[in-house]
Amino acid sequence: MLAIVQYRMKDDKWKQTLQEAISLAEEYHFVRVFSREGAALWELLRGESFEWKDADFRDQVRKECEYMASLYPMYLKEKPDGTITLSAAQVKVLRMQESGMSVEQIADALGLSKAGVKYYNQQTYKMLGVNSKSQAIFEARNRGLI
Repeated sequence: MLAIVQYRMKDDKWKQTLQEAISLAEEYHFVRVFSREGAALWELLRGESFEWKDADFRDQVRKECEYMASLYPMYLKEKPDGTITLSAAQVKVLRMQESGMSVEQIADALGLSKAGVKYYNQQTYKMLGVNSKSQAIFEARNRGLI
């Protein structure tokens, strides 16, 4: 985590810190130390080369970090400048999804077609910079939109 903070603060020591962490974790095959922060670490790992003694460990760390980054693309990302304003319908659809309703149930409740609900979802995901319902709900909560 220190390497992530150093990287974000533009401190050149982040590479050394991460290399030390890799060397220590590699001795004990502590993959989870990296994968828990995988979404933030993936950015650092994929752009740089580090010394790894164990290729299997390296591959597993990279694979799990990439996977976590795909699940949580907004994890520890700086919030973009500007305020996002969702329409009342977008908020209503998100809240219904948050409560566990399916696209069909939402369409019936709002008198929309399934395509209409999917259109609202698509526009909401685009505005929030996410790719899925769970990410949209998380990001909307994080921004205080729902």
